[in-house]
Amino acid sequence: MIGKGLNTPDEKLAERTVEAVRYNIRHYLILRNATQSDLAAALHVTKGAISQILSGSTCLKLRHACLIAQALGISLSDLTDPKYLLKDQEDTDRMLGKRQER
Repeated sequence: MIGKGLNTPDEKLAERTVEAVRYNIRHYLILRNATQSDLAAALHVTKGAISQILSGSTCLKLRHACLIAQALGISLSDLTDPKYLLKDQEDTDRMLGKRQER
């Protein structure tokens, strides 16, 4: 804990959360059979802006995350939930592990 009752921020947790948001945007676009262009149109931004958010080349702002969640019809909590990302990583690790055993 640091002064004034504040905790020391966990940079790794913050980065994992941003990674989960990027993953979940893709995940929910697929579930809705929508494209980056569809999301861009809903948000009145360019497809390039969505691409930059998803690639991590631009910083994802909380305002953008809120608007994206609304456009996808999900909560901000759903957007930040790492469960789909973790499940995909586990599946990938399991598949790679099986390949390495052969």
